[in-house]
Amino acid sequence: MSTLICNLPSIDVWVRREYLRDLQDGHGEFVKGVWVTAKSIPGRAFYFETYLPDYGALYDKLPISAFVSDPVTPIQIWIFTIFSFGIAWIMAWSLFVSSL
Repeated sequence: MSTLICNLPSIDVWVRREYLRDLQDGHGEFVKGVWVTAKSIPGRAFYFETYLPDYGALYDKLPISAFVSDPVTPIQIWIFTIFSFGIAWIMAWSLFVSSL
């Protein structure tokens, strides 16, 4: 199975606690996390390696559905992709051109 791993900049996210507890308990609770890498596997959603500073733990292969942007008004984070195994982080740079 082809996989590709991409390093990510430090992006603060909130992790749904039920994903850390095998969906058994912790519903409605959130844990602060920081994205480290993203993994792309064909035919599956992106998986993320996430550092949890409260626990000093590095969780691997959490699906995108485990993350929200804010625990007060949880908006689920979505990333769309075509079914491929290629992934890359592209940082957008602004280019300002002035005419003299």
